[in-house]
Amino acid sequence: MLPNATTNFWPSARNYAEAVQCPLVCFEEPSLKRMLPAVDRLGMPLVTSGQFAYVFKLNPGDAGGETLAVRCFRGFLGDREERYRALDAHLNAHRIGALPRFKYLPKGILVAGRRYPVLVMEWVEGPTLDVYLDEAVGRREALLHLADEWVRLVAALREAEVAHGDLQHGNIIVEGGRLRLVDLDGMYVPALQGFKASEVGHQHYQHPARDVAHFSADTDNFSALVVYLSLISLAERPELWGEHHDENLLFTRADFADPAASALFPKIEALGEEHARLAEALKAACTSDPESAPPLTELVEPRSTLPGWMNAPADVEVRARTREVARAPALREPHWPAPKTRRGTPATPESATVQGLFHAAAAGAQAVPRDPADLRGNTFYFAKSAFGDSYGYIWWIPLHNFFLRYIWAAFGAEGFAGMMLTLIALFVLLLFYGLFRAVYYAETATTALPAGGAPAPGLGPARPAATLFAGHAPPPPPPPLFAPHATGAPPAPPPLTVAARPVVGNRSLGIYHLPDCDWAARVPQRQRADFDSPTTAAAAGYRPCRVCKP
Repeated sequence: MLPNATTNFWPSARNYAEAVQCPLVCFEEPSLKRMLPAVDRLGMPLVTSGQFAYVFKLNPGDAGGETLAVRCFRGFLGDREERYRALDAHLNAHRIGALPRFKYLPKGILVAGRRYPVLVMEWVEGPTLDVYLDEAVGRREALLHLADEWVRLVAALREAEVAHGDLQHGNIIVEGGRLRLVDLDGMYVPALQGFKASEVGHQHYQHPARDVAHFSADTDNFSALVVYLSLISLAERPELWGEHHDENLLFTRADFADPAASALFPKIEALGEEHARLAEALKAACTSDPESAPPLTELVEPRSTLPGWMNAPADVEVRARTREVARAPALREPHWPAPKTRRGTPATPESATVQGLFHAAAAGAQAVPRDPADLRGNTFYFAKSAFGDSYGYIWWIPLHNFFLRYIWAAFGAEGFAGMMLTLIALFVLLLFYGLFRAVYYAETATTALPAGGAPAPGLGPARPAATLFAGHAPPPPPPPLFAPHATGAPPAPPPLTVAARPVVGNRSLGIYHLPDCDWAARVPQRQRADFDSPTTAAAAGYRPCRVCKP
């Protein structure tokens, strides 16, 4: 568990958007650092808000790759990592084409100095089911083909013993005539048997009596029948779309709560024998246990045994509805603000005509980096610097007097001749010093070129800059985010049991809860105690909660 995974503060959409602007800093995964967020006309990352997460779209950078979706969670869920680990293990062994590939990163994103988990998924491009139906209503063959695709999708889930948990129009994407599912937060796999559902799904698609305790392979039976019956009904009577569509396809929670009073059921039953049979099955499911609804695969079969792509009708053109601009901005490098320095005492600017005691020196020109290969120029530069920096205009006079008295006098050189010999000797000495410094600089220094790669004025032609991996091949690219699925079933990890689930203890009351219990969210941070399992909590003297019954 992350050290700050139980914090009461979770970033908002704005906090996440500010962080995603610089993928190089915010993401821990190397393959995400060079990607570009999709942005709107104002240059801000596009974000889609869901019930449990904010979704950002990442486009590949210059290195290429696939487009990804990053789900940034809105709150804490204690067993989220265990759930996704179980999903990943099961879906690796039972690949379902309708489900996108994903990878859970427990420390995926950095926001305001804290690390938070993210779910990185394959980006599914296409309209949601309700947007697609806006254009497809009135095209009978297209809707019947979509209904057949829905039966095949549900059959694939049943065969893999998987339940999505929230089948509804917003989680169904039509991608090139195929149906794909997104939002995997509420999925069920056999390894999660005994867990409670993390969500109960859209109210207009779920059984009215469903709660978090209903979590099994049969969870999708009711909503799968709702979607199928809606599709085949719209194929026969398109005007139902204008009469009953809102935040749903056709059915609402009120229709499920009281089927006898529903105005929609009689209209569907009048469409034909097949519609009446399925409507009666849905009515019976509404009045029974939430998980007793019959599987859709036992009620209907696809009209054609051919693959969907072989008998698909002409594509339905859907007008794009997106705020994403056509071209993403360039990759943003991190900007580290310079530390604040204490401002010096202001001085009077220097005058061009009057020199005074309180006049400040003129601002010097910005230092230009020197070319280490320019040996002659650097020799004179270092020689002149040595003379000026050491106050040579002061100490050369005592040096001349020493040479004149003890050296030049022995050769009969006095007066002007002695001064010239002193200047020549000093010049040669400074040249030797400058040459030594220039050679040392050429051996140890590295040319620093200005931005843009062009050499600074006076530095000569540009040469290849030194690199960290000089003489070796460049470092290999980061490994792909989604590892290919093995052909054989990999060894699955041991199933997660209820006894191994983490629990949250309340120190003041001596009670422990499941992480998704409402009472666990009310425990103050200073009174919170995290345990690996109910057994550990009981050994510490805590008793179980009577609400969540861990």
